[in-house]
Amino acid sequence: MMASMVEVVETKSKRSPGISTCLSSAELTKVREENARLRAEKSDALSVCQEVYSDPNAPAALRLKAAGLALPHEVPRLEPVQAPMDLIAEPVIPLADLVAARRKHQAAVQNLPPGDPRWDEWIDKDCSSGGDPPE
Repeated sequence: MMASMVEVVETKSKRSPGISTCLSSAELTKVREENARLRAEKSDALSVCQEVYSDPNAPAALRLKAAGLALPHEVPRLEPVQAPMDLIAEPVIPLADLVAARRKHQAAVQNLPPGDPRWDEWIDKDCSSGGDPPE
């Protein structure tokens, strides 16, 4: 962008020496130096974006846009990873059988005192499989 501005100013001043340019000679020299510096250094798209978002004098909107454009090239993209699946198939218990087993369990423990050893046997046993209670 700076190079094209310098070229436009120089072209206008060559065509019409009497035209007053919008840049003073000090400003024109400064723009030429900036243009030479930009052409001399590494000026790929990423380095330009990094320079823009690092410049505290640049407008905030421009800095945010430059940071967003540079981000995918500076930080690796997070890709979804398949979770290891250690699945164990459990047998499907028909609902009617499960309800019957749960009712049988409830009836067996309903009148037992909490200290009774049969109470502990029922608590430790997994009744979700539909198995019979310990006798």
